[in-house]
Amino acid sequence: MPCDAAGPPTEAVVREALAVATPLAREAGELARRALREGAIASRAKGARGDLVTPVDIAAERLIVDGIRRRFPDHEVCSEEAGRVGGPSPWTWLVDPLDGTNNVALGLALHGVCITLCHRGEPWAAVVHDGSRQRTLTAARGHGARAGGRPVCLPDGAEPPERTTVSWLQGYGVARDDRRAAHVRGALAATFKRTLATWAPAVDWALAATGGLGAVVAYRNELEDPPRRIAVDARGRRRGVRLRGPSAGARGPLRRGDRRTPGDGRRGRRSCAGGLTGLANLAELC
Repeated sequence: MPCDAAGPPTEAVVREALAVATPLAREAGELARRALREGAIASRAKGARGDLVTPVDIAAERLIVDGIRRRFPDHEVCSEEAGRVGGPSPWTWLVDPLDGTNNVALGLALHGVCITLCHRGEPWAAVVHDGSRQRTLTAARGHGARAGGRPVCLPDGAEPPERTTVSWLQGYGVARDDRRAAHVRGALAATFKRTLATWAPAVDWALAATGGLGAVVAYRNELEDPPRRIAVDARGRRRGVRLRGPSAGARGPLRRGDRRTPGDGRRGRRSCAGGLTGLANLAELC
């Protein structure tokens, strides 16, 4: 196995990681597709924040975690349902086996799978599988992103806001009366053609990585040690969201070119949830 658990990242490790994670993500995505074809999917509440878990989550997680542990027994795996498995290790896999559980529970075919390999907290390889479209994207640090095995090439320049669709992601911990969230959503609606909310970040990031979205905006998401609000454009560049309004001075629209990301003084909840982690890392690695 070309991986020293205590050693530094190498190109061989990244290649091996993608070779392992890519088919696992596709197999896990097929579990959801098959379950949707077969009819109603049972679900139960997970926690008090509106999240759900289904038998598909559990089966997909077991498939991915077992597959990773067979090839990388010295690595730690941090997964959506099982939490931390193995370790401690400088190498950590972040896994969301079914991204879009609420959609699947409703019978909606908007779902995906996200797997990221990090070394000492830094992402080195990521796989995002858009299960509804059977489209797989991979990325490796320093080597860009690929869709269907081909390099992702996006045109230079950007559409004006009135012709641009962006997406909105938020963590389960965002309260209904969160004034900042409401203000950012309002600013996006007033600035861009459309704000997409799929509740399946894998779908959003796949669209962004292939040029379908102008940006992905994530607010108090489920990332490990996240920034509070980030917007990432289709080339993986972070865009700040400048807030003006009840909690940040005079009211005003979201402005193109603003790059300052405000903080609200609160640290995000540390989480093993790998969904947004894998997706954001895919964009950052492009």
